[in-house]
Parts: sequence; C-alpha cells; structure tokens
Amino acid sequence: MVNAAAKKVSSLLERVRPSWGGGRVTDVIDRAKERVARVEEITRETREAFDMFRPFMVENSYIFRADNVRSLFARIPAEEQALLPWHPEKYDWYDYWMHIHFAGLKKWVFPTLEEDMRQKPKRVYTYRDLLELFETSTKRHATRVAMRIERDGVKEQYTYADVRELANRAAAFFISRAVRGGERVLLWSHNAPEWGMTYFGILKTGATCIPVDPQSTPEEIVNFVGSGNATGIVLSAEMLEKHPDMAARLAEGGLGATRIWTYAEVFALTDERIETEALALLPQKIQVQSVASLIFTSGTTGRPKGVMLSHRAHAHGFDAFGGHRHDDSRRRALCAAAASHV
Repeated sequence: MVNAAAKKVSSLLERVRPSWGGGRVTDVIDRAKERVARVEEITRETREAFDMFRPFMVENSYIFRADNVRSLFARIPAEEQALLPWHPEKYDWYDYWMHIHFAGLKKWVFPTLEEDMRQKPKRVYTYRDLLELFETSTKRHATRVAMRIERDGVKEQYTYADVRELANRAAAFFISRAVRGGERVLLWSHNAPEWGMTYFGILKTGATCIPVDPQSTPEEIVNFVGSGNATGIVLSAEMLEKHPDMAARLAEGGLGATRIWTYAEVFALTDERIETEALALLPQKIQVQSVASLIFTSGTTGRPKGVMLSHRAHAHGFDAFGGHRHDDSRRRALCAAAASHV
C-alpha cells in the first residue's frame, strides 16, 4: 500500500514539475522526488522479500528437494563417497537448523548485517573519456535544462536531451563529410550553445577539435590550420560575416583544400534515414589516450605552440575540478568566458 502511494506521489510530482526549468520550484520538487523514490525503493524491496519468503513463513507450502545433489553424489566413485558422507535422509533437520545453521548466522552473519545493509554514500565515479561523461549526463538529466541564452531579444533554452540530439546531428554531418578518427577540425566561434554541440559532434567521429579564441585574427587562424593540419573549419555566422574572405586567406596560405562549414550547415535538418545511416558509421568506442582537444597558445608570428589534451586528461580534469558534485541539480554556472576557455 505504501509502495503504491509512493508511485502515485512520484507520478504527480513529475506532472507538476515545470518542463522549462522552474528555478526554486523545480529544486523543491526534485528533492521531494528523491525522497519519494527512496521510500518506493525500500517498500519495493520489502515487498519482494516478503513474496520470496511467504511460502516458508505463512503458507507452509515449501518442499525441500535434493534430486540434483543426489544424482551428483551417485556419480562419485564408491571409494570416494566415504570421504564425503552425505545422507540427508538421516539428518535431524530441526537440530541442524536450530543448533548449526542459526548458530552460524549468529556468529558470522548478524554482526556484519547492519553494516552491510546501511546505505553507503555513492562512490565517486571517474569517467574514462569525455564521450562517456557526455552520454551519461545527457541521458541521466534528459529533461533538465542544460543551457539558456538570449539572442536578439529572444530567449532560448536547451535540455540535455536537446544537446545530445543536436550533437548527434553534428556528428552525422561531419561523418558524412568524411571526417574520421585522427583528423582535426578547427572551431572558431563566439560563445553559443552550438559551440558545445559542435565540439562533442566532432569528438563522436573520433576526430580532434581545435578550439580557438574568438578574438583570434585571420592570420592566426591560417597559422593554426596549417600547424594543426586541420581538414575543416566550423564558423559561427558572426565570424563568417566578420571575415568573409577566410577561404581566400586560406588559399593564399596554401591551405585551399581546407573546408569551411557554418552552424547553419552543421545543424541543418536532414532526412531521418540519411542521418541514421551516417550515425551508424560513428566509432563505437574512443581510445582514452586519443587527443580530444588541440589548443594553441598564440600564432601571430612564428609557429604556434600546441597543447594536446587526451580524453583521459579531460576526464581527470573534470574529476579534479569537482566532478564528485555533479549530482547536485541545484548548481548553476554562468558562462561569460571566451568559447575556447569553456
């Protein structure tokens, strides 16, 4: 009865929870849901335990059988059977349960039972790579708001499920453009939700992302592309409008083969079948030592210095930064830095 009530309360809380985030209201509802979920879990486990032991405690309809053990014992050579005498029909089972079995439980099990059953804090989990972190978080918090932004007076928001879907769309775009593992794609953009979606879309192909400061000059970009062996560049609309001659500059630098894409192209809605076929080409697993990000320090003059960060390095950095608190849904972050520093 308590379990059924808990389920109804949980369903009610889910219906009244604002889908748009809701601030403090959402936090209160989420905390209440956690407590209700705990009650539901305990009562469910209790009911299952009663269902399991009811035949032995209430109905007295139990039947003890030893057919398989008897068959196994019969297959033992006669001279060896004497080494392991087993004659259940001769046992005084009442004496066994009362003076051997329960005595053993009292000595070896009961002293540690309370400690074993006590709820323990969750172990801090270290993700093996960025994509595992991304997939786990976007699925676990699918309905929560991941990002909000106001552009041209219009407020936009994206849930974790939205971010995952759009990152997959970006990955399908890149894989259909022959971007594969080991290749590098430069990301040059002002801060925007599409930045993160594009970044993870690139990683899903197994490729490396080269995030650059939005204040970088065209000369620096040409230098970064050459030094990083980038096969393509993703530009935001603002960057393309600000530097419409980027393709010509790349050609002047001997990098005319470098492809240029915009967010509008990357996130264009395509036929579902085509996108599904493209996603099927994505690698199933990314090596933790493979490079996720190639970050350049400067590049106005001379050859820029690049720092390669692997998936493992990013995952460890997340853990060191405070990954053990990622379950706290009440935390918020204001992103006001350059995109390459996020």
